[in-house]
Amino acid sequence: MQPDGKIVIAGGFQTINGVPRPTLARLLGDPRLGFSSVSVNQGRLEAWVLSQLEAPIAIESSADLLDWTPFGMLTNGPAAISFSDSAAEVKQRFYRAVAR
Repeated sequence: MQPDGKIVIAGGFQTINGVPRPTLARLLGDPRLGFSSVSVNQGRLEAWVLSQLEAPIAIESSADLLDWTPFGMLTNGPAAISFSDSAAEVKQRFYRAVAR
């Protein structure tokens, strides 16, 4: 994560959202929405999402950053909302919060 809150990812990919980005990309997110804390306790992921948006927030998970699966829907913001996932013991799992 960069100081401005943007995330840089690297890996064996050639495109991100259909845009050519071979092996390196900078993800631009909405600064009004993000994860404030994430921890793993006894194999269970626990996270807090902070939202300044007046919209429902969808939590999605992915094993490869390409295919995203709905994990749950959170109430309208602005709010600090927590969620947990007992499947956090899988080898690799990514999460994102998306305004709907």
